[in-house]
Amino acid sequence: MKKLSALLASLTALSCCCASCFPMAEQIKSMHSIVANAEEVVASGTCGENLTWNFEESTGTLTISGTGAMEDFIYDDGSGRMPFWCAYLQNIENVVIEDGVTTIAKGAFPLCDSLTSVIIPDSVTTIGEAAFYGCKSLTSFTIPDSVTTIEKTAFYGCKSLTSVIIPDSVTAIGEEAFEDCSALTSVTIENPECEIYDGEYTISDTATIYGYDNSTAQAYAKKYNKNFVSLGTAPEKPTTEFLTGDANKDGEFNILDIITLQKWLLGAGNLPNWQAMDFNHDETINIFDLVLTKKYYLKNI
Repeated sequence: MKKLSALLASLTALSCCCASCFPMAEQIKSMHSIVANAEEVVASGTCGENLTWNFEESTGTLTISGTGAMEDFIYDDGSGRMPFWCAYLQNIENVVIEDGVTTIAKGAFPLCDSLTSVIIPDSVTTIGEAAFYGCKSLTSFTIPDSVTTIEKTAFYGCKSLTSVIIPDSVTAIGEEAFEDCSALTSVTIENPECEIYDGEYTISDTATIYGYDNSTAQAYAKKYNKNFVSLGTAPEKPTTEFLTGDANKDGEFNILDIITLQKWLLGAGNLPNWQAMDFNHDETINIFDLVLTKKYYLKNI
């Protein structure tokens, strides 16, 4: 009964939000048709082709494990659905995304009022639309170097978020990604060519924007009269960021890299340099990349 009450509370909190204060509400139309009873509320399941989720109620920790992309809960046609863990939205205090997960889904953790801690691995490349919408207790957030895109409204309404560093790997920041973040005092944009959505509310007015001279960050701040602090001249980018096939990041490509990838696919090891193994460039590491890795190895020995 306790779990059922949590589910109903979550649905009520979401359904009561009007479109003006929660733009994603229209995109989660299916939530009004959810019918649940105590037997249907679960604390684990799948959330992607090769991903699982588990909520530990005693610690308030939601863990996402496996490999590949998370299923989205908001769709391009305007429709949507509740996250699989919707019964626990108000009880989630920690989100742990384990190595191997490549995306944080659109609409993954909206209005998680108790969420204070998020751990994201270097395998994640995209933080989806409205992923942390309205998580008002989230105070800090570390974006790993692997992330290239922060989609629109990703952190909209995170009122306790004080500072963000969006690293030089980030190439795009979407519409209203950091709007209505009233405690946000600084946003550091390390990529001088980052594509920032051309809108006044992409970044909260309370934040000072830190960026390099003659960068898109400086241009954005100037256009919308936002505070800007220069980080000086942007450093030159290295000609090669990683060696193709160098899975273990030792500066060489050999049979050890194939073994590293095989172990990781079997869940028995780490993959320090997953980007180097994405042979088919789909931002997902799977058996197809292993096959291509072996072909590449045989071709170059």
